[in-house]
Amino acid sequence: MTAKTKEQQLFTVIKAYGSMVIAYSGGVDSTLLAAATERCLAKDKFMLVNINSVFTATLENQFVAWAENSSMPLQIIQMNPLDDPIVRSNTPERCYHCKKIIMGKMLEVAEQLNFAVVADGTNLDDFDDYRPGLQATAELEIKHPFVEAGFTKQDIRDLSRHYGLPNWNEPAAACLASRIPHHISLDEQTLKIVDEAETFLHQLGFPGCRVRIIDNNAKLELRGEEQLLRAVEQRAAIIEKLQASGLKEVMLDLVGYRQGAMNRN
Repeated sequence: MTAKTKEQQLFTVIKAYGSMVIAYSGGVDSTLLAAATERCLAKDKFMLVNINSVFTATLENQFVAWAENSSMPLQIIQMNPLDDPIVRSNTPERCYHCKKIIMGKMLEVAEQLNFAVVADGTNLDDFDDYRPGLQATAELEIKHPFVEAGFTKQDIRDLSRHYGLPNWNEPAAACLASRIPHHISLDEQTLKIVDEAETFLHQLGFPGCRVRIIDNNAKLELRGEEQLLRAVEQRAAIIEKLQASGLKEVMLDLVGYRQGAMNRN
C-alpha cells in the first residue's frame, strides 16, 4: 500500500469523526495526527490538548512549541498525576489510572467544545507491548485513528518525513515514571533527576537514551554499540553530572535500550 493511499485512509477516518480533541504530547505520533487533521478539518473543528506534568520529559516540550508556532488551536493544561495516591504508589497498573485521569480531562474539554471525540496517536505497534493505558482508553472510548487507518510506527515516520515535520525521526519518548521500578513510590524530585539526566545525555549525543533509577543508582540504557563505546569514552563527564544530582552509582546496561524494559521487572 502506497503512502498516498495510507494518507487517504487516515483522512477518511478523521473526516468521519467530524470534530475532535487530539491528545497532543509533542511526540512524533501526535504531531503527525495534528498535521494530518489540519489538512482535512477546519481549525474550528479540532483542538490540540497538551497535558503538562511532572511526568513530561523536557525533550518532548520542544515540539509543543512547534504546534504553537504553526498557529494550530492548542490548549496546555497543567496537571500533577502524583496528586492521585494510586498513581503515586507506582503499581504495575499505574499507567491505567494515570491515563484515566488524563483522558478524563480530555473528554471534559471535548464536551465543553461540543466536539464529537477524543483521539490519540496510538498505532498498531503499540499493541506489541504491555500498555495498561490502552485498557483505560478503550473504557473511555478514546479513538485511535492510526489504528483504524492501519498505520504502524514506520508508516507514521514515513508520512511525517513526507510532511517535513521536525520530529519525524526522533526516538520514541515515554512518561518519565516508566524509569522507576514498580512499587517504588514516585516523587517529583526523582522524576526531575531523570529528566535532567536524560536531557544532558541527549545534548551530549545520546538521543533516545533511558536513565533508570534503581536504589538511588542510575542505570543507563543507550542505543547501539556506537553509543556504548562513546559513553565509556565520556564516562567522566557522565558520572560527574549524574552523581552531582544525588545519584550514587552510574551503571551502563550492556544490553542497551529496549522498549518496556521496566515491564520485565
